[in-house]
Amino acid sequence: MERLNSDFLEKIILKGMLTDRNYLILLSSVFEPEYFDDPNIRHAFSFCKDYVDQHHSIPDKDSIIHSFENVDDIRYVIDEAEQA
Repeated sequence: MERLNSDFLEKIILKGMLTDRNYLILLSSVFEPEYFDDPNIRHAFSFCKDYVDQHHSIPDKDSIIHSFENVDDIRYVIDEAEQA
């Protein structure tokens, strides 16, 4: 059986976090940022985890993007995740 590429898997997880509040709540209760290899997804997860803990909703993409110093990096990752 072929293993999933971790890069692809992390993008699928990010896609779920951006679209499903219950998935984000569940994921944030069991995952830690250091579980992610991609530093951009790690940061996005941390931001989303903090946001859902405080607001009980999914942050909008612009809030996530603007939490980064280099917005182009995360824009690219989010675009790829949405295509996955």
